[in-house]
Amino acid sequence: MYALRRRHGDGEMSVVTESRARTGFTDAGLAFTNAFSARVATDESMRHKSYRLRHDVYCVEKGFEPCRGDLVETDKYDLYSQHGLIQSNFTEEAAGSVRYVMPTSSSQLLPIEASCSDAITELKLHPSRFDRHDIGEVSRLAVIPAFRKNGKQGAKEAEAMKLVSTSLYFLAGALAVANKRTHNFVMIEPRLARAMRLVGVNFTQIGDVVDYHGERAPFYINSQTFLSELTPASFDLYSFIEKDLRRSLAPLSV
Repeated sequence: MYALRRRHGDGEMSVVTESRARTGFTDAGLAFTNAFSARVATDESMRHKSYRLRHDVYCVEKGFEPCRGDLVETDKYDLYSQHGLIQSNFTEEAAGSVRYVMPTSSSQLLPIEASCSDAITELKLHPSRFDRHDIGEVSRLAVIPAFRKNGKQGAKEAEAMKLVSTSLYFLAGALAVANKRTHNFVMIEPRLARAMRLVGVNFTQIGDVVDYHGERAPFYINSQTFLSELTPASFDLYSFIEKDLRRSLAPLSV
């Protein structure tokens, strides 16, 4: 049976089985697990799906990046990143995507280092203070408009769709844990960081708000404390996503 270990404040680890992990789901959480699956892009076709979704959101909808003739949004950081998708179980359409940037050498910067390094004022938590193999960045999180705006769906379905964004952060967290990356960074709006605290994701602001794809600030989170701080319902959703992640990566370990 699938199991996930959770660290408690005293440093001990407890084992949560699949059957127990599912008992704490809210109605919205159950609706989400029925409607969506988490995937890691393990081939070029899936990566292209992520790049296409990013183009739709970052280039066409938001205008953060210039539109491109090939209708995909990519950059140099994709070469040392893993890409995650939240996908509809009914249509296999990608509802959202996120990438987790993982440098392995001093020449490979995080996006936050290259574009917003001067905004980081908590220098003890600057990415440059840590080993390159122990840092990562949650980046290019995107949800297509159809899964952000309420339509004619019922209340449970609407609440489930609201979990797509949260689930992408959990997917990035699962990638951080799987790759043993302790120190994690993200550029987000402070109001979003406050909202994430409601589900137990406690980002620490480490710098000033700057104009970077809107008003955003640099934040830090330690993956070793990430799991222990999740609310019970959030931990159940994370467990579901982590299980999907393991399943999608399983063919690579054969």
